[in-house]
Amino acid sequence: MKMFKKLMAIALAGVMALAVLTGCGSSLNENEIIKQMNDQLKANAAYGTAYDSYKEFKADKEMGAKAETIAKKVAEKAKTQAEIETVLKSDDVKNILVGKDDTNVYKVSYVKSVSFGSKYYKTNKDMFDLSVIQSKAELHYDSTALVGREIKNAVVGVGFADATVDGSVYTIVVQKVPTQKKA
Repeated sequence: MKMFKKLMAIALAGVMALAVLTGCGSSLNENEIIKQMNDQLKANAAYGTAYDSYKEFKADKEMGAKAETIAKKVAEKAKTQAEIETVLKSDDVKNILVGKDDTNVYKVSYVKSVSFGSKYYKTNKDMFDLSVIQSKAELHYDSTALVGREIKNAVVGVGFADATVDGSVYTIVVQKVPTQKKA
């Protein structure tokens, strides 16, 4: 069991490959990535390592549009990978994500595109580790609203967009986690 988890972690962390920037939006196969993210949820649940209370990830056009806007900000303001995190923590990004009296929690993260030479990794170029996205996620929410807790078995809306920083391509990942108001 431990060996499987280690191998899985190595394989998933090693396959954070994404395709080349095409301008707007994301160059990766979003439907396939969402299927893989949902498979990771199932795998985590099967081995008792489930996190949060997510039921599934689902493509969301609104989150895709927000990801594109954030990717443009990242490309404009970040000059290094470290600065990407600074931009994602900014009030500018919070204002893009969170509306007035919005009780949802938004997670924004990024993964770096990697080019691989081996046949195995090239066939899995559109795969990346959900735990990497979650570990780098910045949370944004309306602190003046009575934000409650995540809805059990939440369907999380996801959007993707690419940004180029210092010659490298990064995919910005935006998640909308539904929450319920405190009573």
